[in-house]
Amino acid sequence: MSILLVDEGNTRAKFGLVDKTATSFNVKILSFDELAQNKITEVIFASVKSADNSILKQVAKMLPNANIKQLQTQANAFGLKNAYQVVNRLGVDRWLAMLGSKTLTSNAFMVIDAGTAVTIDAVTAQGQHLGGWILPNVTFSAQSLAKRSGKIELTDKYNPAINLGNITERCIFNGLYASHIALVKSLAQDLTTKYQKVDIFLAGGDCDIYQTLLKSQKIQAKIETNLIFKGMGLFIN
Repeated sequence: MSILLVDEGNTRAKFGLVDKTATSFNVKILSFDELAQNKITEVIFASVKSADNSILKQVAKMLPNANIKQLQTQANAFGLKNAYQVVNRLGVDRWLAMLGSKTLTSNAFMVIDAGTAVTIDAVTAQGQHLGGWILPNVTFSAQSLAKRSGKIELTDKYNPAINLGNITERCIFNGLYASHIALVKSLAQDLTTKYQKVDIFLAGGDCDIYQTLLKSQKIQAKIETNLIFKGMGLFIN
């Protein structure tokens, strides 16, 4: 029996195929056009978009015989407690990424999803979500600054870094990355002081950049690109 996991983010949707009878959790990534080629009996769907903008109806049309379960953020699930007072204000993608991370460690942990936005969440070893930060994507921030100033031209690209810049582009990009890394470093140090052992998990399109920059600050972070799928996997049974 094949189950389709759908993670619909702000920019794109990811499709993962899981064998329900398998003894281990393995995800096969599919394209949208490949969905109908597989015998899918169930769909587990999570989206940060509104119903009007979601692809849920398209998926249902392509897989008319599949049972579809749409996930929502919860107050408490699988030992993870939501810090938000208004539970559903926490994006389901962040909730599932934390659930996925919790399956990988018994320590306190941080989840950094570096995508369209950069989200940072912290969780204790007991599963209490402490809250998080949402930061603009570095490239979007730089482009917004350049557009509003009228004088800055982002004509050249440089390798991401956090040292002081000597060219306008480097000053902007390095400053933005430095602010993000400083926040992560400060939080990691605070959590380590309180909980001794803290694991950091990275996901999202820019995860490689953040791993490299954190490593330069002697902070180890592990890339886990399928964190949301791991969280969704908890709902299969």
